[in-house]
Amino acid sequence: MKIKLKIIISLFLFLFLVNYFLNLYLLNIYHQNNSKVIKDRNNEILFLIPNEKDNYAFYRQNFPEIIKKLVIKKEDKFFYYHLGLNPVSLFEYLLSYIRIKERISQSTISQQLVKIILDNEDQRSILNKITEIYLSLVLELFNSKEKILTMYLNSVYLGNNFQGFHQASLAYFNKNPEFLTIEEISQLVVSISNPNSNNPSNQINIYLAKNFLEKNGIDYKKENFIPH
Repeated sequence: MKIKLKIIISLFLFLFLVNYFLNLYLLNIYHQNNSKVIKDRNNEILFLIPNEKDNYAFYRQNFPEIIKKLVIKKEDKFFYYHLGLNPVSLFEYLLSYIRIKERISQSTISQQLVKIILDNEDQRSILNKITEIYLSLVLELFNSKEKILTMYLNSVYLGNNFQGFHQASLAYFNKNPEFLTIEEISQLVVSISNPNSNNPSNQINIYLAKNFLEKNGIDYKKENFIPH
């Protein structure tokens, strides 16, 4: 009995350490994707150096609550209630994989973050899906929901070589995220699903943003939508 208990404890510790180092591996890649900042002698930012993906990213420690709220509404309504895996979405994915149902499933924010970190957003296979699910569980095990959400908001691609809401906010609207209007935030949020086609520099963006706000019963002012 004692031998069995020792084996179980040893196995548990081994799995814990494996997952712990997997989490460190993911965090390391995440931090490497932050652009290097060049500052002047007064500590003012001069410019950013593109990361290894040739994108511009500027990581923040926090984001306005309204940005978090709208991103969760759009991408993962049950973000605070699951452990990185939405069983309904997984079931829909399996049905679509065996061609019983059209692909309409949506990955959780944690799963999307894993895809971004591993740079395999366009590589769809059952093996990648299993890896994505497992690593999203690892992220959830060792990191708070707020940290995962902040990591996602820092690294999600929003078109034209801009990663994260901070850099996209500056690029598209020439202001920091805390000064964005509800309309401008929605324009960034709807870019997530198809950043190359739906970002604020394209005409369809405003239509999608209005539709998103109306669908969620959020009031907006038409005059606050400024075409780019």
